[in-house]
Amino acid sequence: IKAGARPSVIRLFTMKNSLILVLLLSLPTFAEEASAPKPSFFPADDLIALDIFTDTGNISVQAADIKEIKVEAIDAERKKKCDVSMTIANKRLILRVRSQMGQWLSKGVCPAGFKVRAPARFALSAASGTGDIEVTGLRGELTLDNGTGDIRVGDVTGALTARTGTGDILGDARSEEVEALTGSGAVKLTKLTGSAEVKTGSGDVTLSWSKLPGKGAADVKTGSGGIALVFPEGSKITTKSYTASGKVFNEVGDTENAQFSVSLLSGSGNVSIRKPGRKP
Repeated sequence: IKAGARPSVIRLFTMKNSLILVLLLSLPTFAEEASAPKPSFFPADDLIALDIFTDTGNISVQAADIKEIKVEAIDAERKKKCDVSMTIANKRLILRVRSQMGQWLSKGVCPAGFKVRAPARFALSAASGTGDIEVTGLRGELTLDNGTGDIRVGDVTGALTARTGTGDILGDARSEEVEALTGSGAVKLTKLTGSAEVKTGSGDVTLSWSKLPGKGAADVKTGSGGIALVFPEGSKITTKSYTASGKVFNEVGDTENAQFSVSLLSGSGNVSIRKPGRKP
């Protein structure tokens, strides 16, 4: 402050700097609250399933040996844009986060998701407009949908339905029934035990079985991409393979009257049926 400044000017300068100091001191507190959301807990004994929906945000569900379901709403502190609800109906815990201003308005989108820990026995239905979905350890039926984003599963055993418009579908699915659909992206699933139906508009498909398949079928179609299926030694299958532009390779061979059938169709890419350890 220059010498000789009027008292009114000095008071204005002091008030302005005090306001700036107060704002700066409040920032660390806001950052701490945003990075560490408070979890919610729900008794698990009377519930059988989870329904989770987001407009724009990731969904993560992990199995745990617990009696209470733990739910964290990630990035939902943006209260002016986010409407978060957690309700129970028909023995299902329903988690939903959506924009208060409408998902089609870019300025109104709520980029928030959920992180959940629940008993392994739970079934799950999860959907996100834009965001990744990750599920680990659940034993119940899984229905996973997103518009844009990857779907990852780890050590799941229930029937699996996974659909994404743009993104990959990846992981370990020790499931008797698998349905995977992606408009643009790869599908790579391991440790399968039964039937699989896979369709992709553009992307490679790799499937492998952890045990000899019994009754059932593998039906795989891709518009543009290679297909590789891996079966254990001793598997008995019947096959029908076609590719418009690529090569067909069958190391397992065909067994007449086998109860597991394989149908592979690729618009552009190699098609192979292999034993473990064989390179594509």
